Amino acid sequence: MNTAIWWESQLERDYIYLLEIDPDVLSYQGQPFTITYNNLDKRRKYTPDFLLERKGSRQIVEVKPDNKVEEFQNTRRFQQAANFCSAYNLEFVVVTEKTIRVQPRLDNIKLLHRYARVALSWHNYIDCSEYFRSVETSSLLEAEKNLKAKGVTRNYLLRLLSLWFSEH
Repeated sequence: MNTAIWWESQLERDYIYLLEIDPDVLSYQGQPFTITYNNLDKRRKYTPDFLLERKGSRQIVEVKPDNKVEEFQNTRRFQQAANFCSAYNLEFVVVTEKTIRVQPRLDNIKLLHRYARVALSWHNYIDCSEYFRSVETSSLLEAEKNLKAKGVTRNYLLRLLSLWFSEH
């Protein structure tokens, strides 16, 4: 989304990769605000990991390892966050590594993300479009070989894949 987002864990970073290619996500921001609540006669603060603007909804997302979700302090914190979200027409969601670290999907997304800033040429785009319409199937290696004479590189093909991936 062309913005820097601070992440506090590798799991949060991996979730950001998923947000970057999710066509339903219009925007997101990290640690958007802090919720204050009472717990066992003490004033507590909770800052959720992400605020997502999706097509048709807004979500507050907490990213947690699966084995931490049911801990007492988290269940209380999540209940308070859900109450807060309900009052402001937001959806509260907890995501874990079970939905984030699905392989080989995550590794493919990380690979394609490296090519997200490769410059696109209109002429190369047309050449690739014509090539892929003319063949029933093609491997990356075949496409690279067949399009090399037109100046299409592997980096360019991976950039096109990253665009396609983010649209589907």
